[in-house]
Amino acid sequence: MSESVLDLNYVDEPETCKRFRSTHPDIYFNGCSFVQGMELQDRFNNCFAHLVAEHFNQTWCRTSKIGGGNDRILRVTSTDMMQMTRKPKLVILVWSGPNRVEYLNSQDVWRQVGHIRFAFDKRKLSIKHSEIYCHPDMTRDQYDGWKKYMKNCRSIKWNLLDTLHNMIYMRHMLNGMGIPHLFYWMSKGQVDCAIDSLNNTRKEGANVVWEMQYNMKEKDFAREIPELYDEGFYEMTKARLKLPYGPLDHPLEEGHQAIAERIIKDIYDKKLDKLFN
Repeated sequence: MSESVLDLNYVDEPETCKRFRSTHPDIYFNGCSFVQGMELQDRFNNCFAHLVAEHFNQTWCRTSKIGGGNDRILRVTSTDMMQMTRKPKLVILVWSGPNRVEYLNSQDVWRQVGHIRFAFDKRKLSIKHSEIYCHPDMTRDQYDGWKKYMKNCRSIKWNLLDTLHNMIYMRHMLNGMGIPHLFYWMSKGQVDCAIDSLNNTRKEGANVVWEMQYNMKEKDFAREIPELYDEGFYEMTKARLKLPYGPLDHPLEEGHQAIAERIIKDIYDKKLDKLFN
């Protein structure tokens, strides 16, 4: 069944896609609902992951999850790369909303703290409204705790730092394993407004507060993650190209085609197409 809390009747049919391989794919994708093809008529054959693989005559798989956050992308992708007996030729990750967090419940099920509504002040970087979805297996105490934590404890600055560190850890792991990869943003809505905050001096605190010897700034993060300044898929397809979106705010077939064309171009520009020869 779909991971979506919004479309509980949808059933995946990967057998309809001739290039999909749940194990040992040539191209491995991870991300959130954009990678899942949410709101497409055919979420396998019409999604950008399939279009990219089809162009290069390769097989593909995705381990994405609707509502999945960046901590999940790091956890699942790193686990998959360590466990796969045959590594993929290329890993493509579409990093999700920085405000998404996962947890392991008492039934040993990984759940997302999914936002129904989220609003913040882009100038002050303060969270104004945060309403989360209550899963059926979530207790009242869990719901109240996560709701208050996401509104009063997390911050836009913290979310961005957390995401960038996840990306750095993932990149260093993939590089260490010799696995080529491409990083993209699902959306930059919570990112671009907070980039300047990376230049703040962050301190450590216990019974006293002190400055750390090393403190990464914007230029340091950009050196590790040059994609920091790239355009998000959401901004590209909806704001700039003005392509059709579904009622749940996901790109439709035209948007997935545009995303696929961008990824294909990047593969050629970076000469990664040689991986498939």
